[in-house]
Amino acid sequence: MPFHNSQERIDAMVLTPREWAYLAGIIDGEGCIHITRFPPKPRYKTRIYQLGLSVTNTNKPLMDWIENKLGGYRSHHNHRYGERRNQNQYWMWKASTRHAAEILKLVRPYLIGKADQADVGIAFQEHIEEAKHRGYERKGVTKGRPILTDEQIAVRESFYLRLIEIRKQSLIPLICLK
Repeated sequence: MPFHNSQERIDAMVLTPREWAYLAGIIDGEGCIHITRFPPKPRYKTRIYQLGLSVTNTNKPLMDWIENKLGGYRSHHNHRYGERRNQNQYWMWKASTRHAAEILKLVRPYLIGKADQADVGIAFQEHIEEAKHRGYERKGVTKGRPILTDEQIAVRESFYLRLIEIRKQSLIPLICLK
């Protein structure tokens, strides 16, 4: 289902309460809520932080269902070489930034094992959206990604580290393939 912007993708997420509960179980068991920290690049001149949500599974019909219901991006992986060559092929579904946060908000009442992680992810994206709404001070750039202040980087880094800490303390083991 092609979407032209993130709002169309979010508006299309119409699931029953039962489906949201089912999806919560999938995310609790097979999902990963993460904040990716990209190093500064010459083109961007600043570190970038991005919320992500992914599910990895060997059941293709399940992964098709998730993609059809939520949009996002799905990829296929096949272990042909090395130590994993005899393992099953698997699919990974991903959503990021605002899209991931909206899914987390809708699935949050049903999450058990990853509820705290979802709370951090939602708060992180709300911080990002608030900063966008306030506007960025353009230190040394006139277009493209703004250069974040030390304070903005510190706040984002604190979300990143908090999510890592929660995952370390989690009773549910985390397998997060990126």
